Amino acid sequence: MNELVDIMQRCETRGTRLLLGGVQGVMARVLSITGLRHAFEVFAKFDDALRLTMAQA
Repeated sequence: MNELVDIMQRCETRGTRLLLGGVQGVMARVLSITGLRHAFEVFAKFDDALRLTMAQA
């Protein structure tokens, strides 16, 4: 989790976004329990995250 937070902070510094795609099961639960679910842009399917980036390009 520390690594994800570090990457998110680096992205924010660079003015880029970090999208997490394919988040399901244990990872989704960990993000929810830690309260980090709302800190990240989380998608259950990788394709949904990819589609969002393509639509905004």
